Amino acid sequence: MIRLDILGEKLSDVDFKITKYVNDNTKEIIRQLIDYLEDDNDFTVWDFLPENNFSISDKEWLQMVYDLYSMISSSTLRDYVKPKYQYLLYSILDWYQKCFEGERELLSLELDKKLSQMINVEHPSEDGESYVLRAITDYEEYYYLFFDDHDFLPDSLEKMVMIYLRSQQMFSIFYPDVDLDEYYDLMPNDLKELYDDTKTITTINENVNIDSFFYEDIIFCCETVQSDFSLKNAKENVINDNIRNLLRAREYEAYDQTRHGSSSAGEDAGNVDILVRLGRKSITLIEALKLDSVRKEYISEHIDRIYKYDTLGFQFNYLISYVETKDFKDFCLRYIKFVQELKYPYKLVDFIIDDSKQYPEMRTLETILDREGLTTKLYHIIIHMPN
Repeated sequence: MIRLDILGEKLSDVDFKITKYVNDNTKEIIRQLIDYLEDDNDFTVWDFLPENNFSISDKEWLQMVYDLYSMISSSTLRDYVKPKYQYLLYSILDWYQKCFEGERELLSLELDKKLSQMINVEHPSEDGESYVLRAITDYEEYYYLFFDDHDFLPDSLEKMVMIYLRSQQMFSIFYPDVDLDEYYDLMPNDLKELYDDTKTITTINENVNIDSFFYEDIIFCCETVQSDFSLKNAKENVINDNIRNLLRAREYEAYDQTRHGSSSAGEDAGNVDILVRLGRKSITLIEALKLDSVRKEYISEHIDRIYKYDTLGFQFNYLISYVETKDFKDFCLRYIKFVQELKYPYKLVDFIIDDSKQYPEMRTLETILDREGLTTKLYHIIIHMPN
C-alpha cells in the first residue's frame, strides 16, 4: 500500500483502514488497465500516458504498471514512491476518469458504514462531516491523496529543472529536499542534456583542490557574518547557524551539533559545531568559540575536541574564533604566539601566516600536522566582532 498524504505519519487502526480502502479502490482501477493491456486489442501504454518524450521504453512502462499494482496490493505500507511511479499513477487516474466518467461509479468499492462513522469520530470537521471522509469518497481527491506535491508533472518538473540550470544555489533554497536525479527519467530530452552537462561541471568542480575551494567559501561566510551588524552581540550558536546556512546556500551539506566521534573526555560521542559534506563525502569539521581574551585552556580544549571527533583524518579542519576584544591587533599577536607553541595531538611540522590572506578585522593561520605519515591542516580563523 502507498501512504496517503492526507494522514499523519503515525497511523491509527482507523487510519490504516482508510489507507487500505483508498489503495483497494486504486488497485481495481489499475487492474482494469492491466486487463486492457493484456487483451489483444492494440491497446498500448501510449493510450493512457499523455507524453511520449521519455527515455523510458514501452517495455519498461509496462513493467512499471505491474510493479505499481504490486505496491498498491501489498500489505506493507510504502512511505515513499519514486516520481516516475507517481507520474504513472497520476496518468492512470486521469485516463480512467476520462474513459468512464458518467458511465459508472469511478470508485468501485463502497465504504463500510461502520468505518464511515469511525472516521467522523477520529477526523471530525466543523461542518459535521469529516474532511477525510469527503476526500476518500471523492474521485477528484485521489489526484491529491497519494501525492504531497505534483512536481513530477511536466510543467512543474520543467520549472524545477530550469531553476537548477540557472542557479543550483537558488534551487537548494526553493527545493531543499528534492533530488533531481530521482526525476531524471521524466525530464524532456533537451533539458536532460543540459542537466547532464551541469552535473558534469559539478563533478569536475568536486575534483579540484577541495582545500583551496572550501577555503574561499568559508572565508566568504566569515566575511558575511563579520559585516552583519545584527550578529555583533549574538551568541555563538546563532553565529554558527549563520555560517551553516551560508555553507548550505553554497551547495554544501552542513550539519550542526552532529553526534560524531568521541567526546573530549574520550567517552560517549560529543557535539560537533558543524560537520560539512560535499556530495557523499565528509570533508571537514568546524569548531567555533567566542573569546574576549586568549583563553589558553579553552582554545586547547576545542582543538583537542576537533581531533577526538575527526576519527578518519580529514585533509583539513577549522577552528573559528569570534573575538570581542577592543585591541584586536594585540589579541592576534598573543593568539599566534600561543597556537604556535601549543602541543597539538599530532606533530606540528609547519606554521603558516600568508600575508595575502590577512584582513585588518580577520586573520587566518595554518598549522600543518603530521598524522600517521600524512599531512593534515588546522586552519585558525580569527574574526573581530566587537560590541
